[in-house]
Amino acid sequence: MNFKTMILAGLTLASFSAQSALISPIYRYLHTSGKVVELQGINQSKGTAYYFDYQLGKRVNVNLSDVSKETKKTINGVKAGNLVFGYTDKGAQICTSYNVFENGKAYIGCRTGNYQETIGPARYQVGGYIADTANLEASVKTVDGLSEGEVVRLNDKKVKIRAIFESGYALVEFNHILSKLDTSGLLLKTNIQIVSTKDLQ
Repeated sequence: MNFKTMILAGLTLASFSAQSALISPIYRYLHTSGKVVELQGINQSKGTAYYFDYQLGKRVNVNLSDVSKETKKTINGVKAGNLVFGYTDKGAQICTSYNVFENGKAYIGCRTGNYQETIGPARYQVGGYIADTANLEASVKTVDGLSEGEVVRLNDKKVKIRAIFESGYALVEFNHILSKLDTSGLLLKTNIQIVSTKDLQ
């Protein structure tokens, strides 16, 4: 490698390092108000930051002591991206955990009991909830001889277990003609049902 090539390689590496420093992950924070926000202008020495409230159309200043940062760690068996079992105002629900925060809370998406106004297959409406991870149960691979992904019978109909929980509940999918064409998320589909594992054979 000659001197000119070494200089060019060094400049390329320096440029790449500078660009890499500009790319950083975006973390969400849970505010004591229950809002999940993306903070900007974080000032650790002053203990302040702000976020932009798009509903109000303005910047909102916050104290860092009033927010909790999201984490990729597992807390109380729950991590971001899990299907979780819990209770909402609509009773027993299987939800998706979107974010888990350092204070042990989670932002989850659960069925509201309503349907979306949409063209095409009917879909459930999913709403956002804040829950304590201590009150949520993450899905497992196997319970009482039943496994995630297994095809079993429910009232003489074949169903596929999409998620299963140690508490004795399962999320099952009924097979119908449109199910293979419907690429919606699990919780949106109307052929998905929460059942007791005792009813599965």
